[in-house]
Amino acid sequence: MKFETISKQAPFYPELLRNIFDPPKELNIWGKLPDFNLHPPVAVVGSRKPTDYGREAAVAITSGLAKAGFTVISGLAYGIDSIAHKACLENGGLTVAVLGGGLEKLYPKAHEKLAADIVAGGGAVISEFENSAPSLPFNFPKRNRIISGMS
Repeated sequence: MKFETISKQAPFYPELLRNIFDPPKELNIWGKLPDFNLHPPVAVVGSRKPTDYGREAAVAITSGLAKAGFTVISGLAYGIDSIAHKACLENGGLTVAVLGGGLEKLYPKAHEKLAADIVAGGGAVISEFENSAPSLPFNFPKRNRIISGMS
């Protein structure tokens, strides 16, 4: 895996993210950030334990967004997040996963293949944390501000 680090001053740092209250000074990236001018970003997040209806709705909504050319931003978590990433990829869309830990410590570990599929599909897995940082509970609100700030 090859990672890249970009600063807030980099020309391809996400413009919407640059303008939030507390933007990350740097982003570590595995893959490639989509051109958000061509593929506008939209967040799809939800429960880690969705109902059957929640799963069906997430697939339907995300599939439509992917087919319409949107980039789906989510958190690679169990439940709606991973469903959104998978539905996006299955419909030829671009997706970006934002982590609550470092790129070398993918969490959940069960989603390593999904992360690789995201990168192979032209998207990215990103984090503001050092590449070796573990995913800790207090990191997830920080991760969530990036998901919302990019969308």
